[in-house]
Amino acid sequence: MENESRVYPIRTEWRNGTCCVWERGGEKEMLGSSIIVADCEGKPKAAIEIKSEMNGNHALVPIVEKDIIIVADQSRGQYYITICRVEKITDGLVMQKMSVIDRLVDGCWKNEANIFLYYAVNAARQKSSTLECTSPTYIKEV
Repeated sequence: MENESRVYPIRTEWRNGTCCVWERGGEKEMLGSSIIVADCEGKPKAAIEIKSEMNGNHALVPIVEKDIIIVADQSRGQYYITICRVEKITDGLVMQKMSVIDRLVDGCWKNEANIFLYYAVNAARQKSSTLECTSPTYIKEV
């Protein structure tokens, strides 16, 4: 799984020459999704902008190579979670090169070695099941 490298469709935004990803998500009518950003050790990162859109963008987080992006989808309490590592950031690209390092499918992880991401994964799960979410879930307080 560690070697699965591809361009993953994560929308990025550039602010002052820095590549950023929005922490976003929430649930509506038993369906939810979320994107959570963590540093290479799985810890929260500081946001440069905060919004309160319902089930939308909540925290704009700068990313660097080796950061972790967790994408969670949820339907009636069943979760599909993908953990990606940013491998390469190129100016002007909307999609960045990522490597998939783990997936939760049907309640089972493909690679059990990512315990250091426990809190970040739980934040993704929580955000994807928070009804009409309007606030960030996993950002560093500054």
